[in-house]
Amino acid sequence: MNNDYVMKLSDDELFQLIKKQFGITVKDKNDIKGAWEVVEKLQAKPLEYYIEISRIPAIHFLDTKKSHWHVVLGDAFAHGDTAPLAICRAGLLAAMGD
Repeated sequence: MNNDYVMKLSDDELFQLIKKQFGITVKDKNDIKGAWEVVEKLQAKPLEYYIEISRIPAIHFLDTKKSHWHVVLGDAFAHGDTAPLAICRAGLLAAMGD
């Protein structure tokens, strides 16, 4: 599974894979509690993950005129229009990279 594949998943497909991989229910792209549980599951592994979460202003995305969230979890990175969405994408990529 690579970044392009994960970025093209619908929200529902992504959250189904999160449920399968982590046993965590993420309700929607605004569910920060569910998304943070993904981070905590990754942190429970013997290898701790470097975590970086940042908001990139809309000025950098002239095609969409919307801000994006960028998340790095270990060697995996992803973005999304909400922080929970970006966290779930990066979390899935990090887990699949193990």
